[in-house]
Amino acid sequence: MKNLSQYKENETKIKFVCDTSIEFENGMVLEYYHERECCEENYLDFEQLEPIARGYIFELPIIIEACDCGIRFGDRRLKFFVPCYSIQNGYYSRELDVVLKDADGKLLQRVKVEDAFIYDSERSKKTYKEIYGEDFI
Repeated sequence: MKNLSQYKENETKIKFVCDTSIEFENGMVLEYYHERECCEENYLDFEQLEPIARGYIFELPIIIEACDCGIRFGDRRLKFFVPCYSIQNGYYSRELDVVLKDADGKLLQRVKVEDAFIYDSERSKKTYKEIYGEDFI
């Protein structure tokens, strides 16, 4: 495994993934924000990140794009899908903001996701492949 000094200056790799963010080895952080209303919760499900992404060496800059029911993020060569969910009754907003910050907390990119999956107790979370019948590339 390369340490940070072994990467080219314009490369990074995922260091850590948790419920609310992805941290890269160069200190960048990908996270989401949502101002919660009374009876809903909108979030990105980083735990569904494809395993190959965790070992991938990203060329900078990292690119984030809103797509159907989530985001794609990556570099000019390859992007990875992360689904967005909204737990609610259908009345509230399904939006959230996805941000990429540098190691000093400076905003590098902001993307608005407007069409999170509505998820309730009668519907289980599904991967992109289960929903669309194909891998996301």
